[in-house]
Amino acid sequence: MGLFDIFRKKSPGDAMEEELLRLAPILFPGGPEQIQAAGRSISAMLDNRIPPEGAAQLYASTKYLAHTAEDKTKPRIVGYILRRGMGILSAEDASAIYDQFIVAASPNAAQQAPHPSTESPPNRLACHRCAAPMQPGFRYCTKCGCQLSNAAQQAPYPSADGAVFINANLGDREYTLTSREHSVRIKATLFTTIVLCLRSSGWPGAANLFDASGTAINVLPGSYPISEQDAKDIASSISGLLASRESNRKIVEDLAPLIAIASKGAFTIHA
Repeated sequence: MGLFDIFRKKSPGDAMEEELLRLAPILFPGGPEQIQAAGRSISAMLDNRIPPEGAAQLYASTKYLAHTAEDKTKPRIVGYILRRGMGILSAEDASAIYDQFIVAASPNAAQQAPHPSTESPPNRLACHRCAAPMQPGFRYCTKCGCQLSNAAQQAPYPSADGAVFINANLGDREYTLTSREHSVRIKATLFTTIVLCLRSSGWPGAANLFDASGTAINVLPGSYPISEQDAKDIASSISGLLASRESNRKIVEDLAPLIAIASKGAFTIHA
């Protein structure tokens, strides 16, 4: 599937919704309240980096995947959580969500995933809400999701249209794009147009452009290949966007090298 096929093809959302309704009594015996409560707990656990409604959607879709996927292993499910997190979640965050909310309530949880040691060090803090012992290394209560400290500021969550804050430190930084025949340079800030689309399609490299709060695009480390189909979709989509409106001449000139190399097929991004 090409990069922008997700926008051209019919979404499987309707079929998934029907299947969720069928499986709801099995996956969510507590009804909508169970999903909403899980969303609130996950959001609190993540210091509100994801709002409760977004966390509830993540919880519901992950429970569905963990129940229906052919590969139900922890790495597979944690990888899905990471992709849905769009760079906001760390591997530790995704693993904690899996352990505490996806398999913790399952009768077979002990066989599905290893559990961290419950041995407590001396003088460990207790949650001020439920009095449960605070787990080492966590800033939140693993039982009720309450934060150890309320000092952490809520970080904005990327909106549905993919809006993010661009890191001002990028400045005039450029990326080099190379193919078998060409090599061009493009401003890093303009490159974010592609990054947001790549992030939406689940490209793992996109996560490297977001900081811990998920609100800034950082300098892309290393090199990443773009397939021939994705490259052509990028060129076609950007060309169509520029043609559909009166674009700033400077932007058109800056994007021309990108369109030129992408229209020829596969290329590689170098920081």
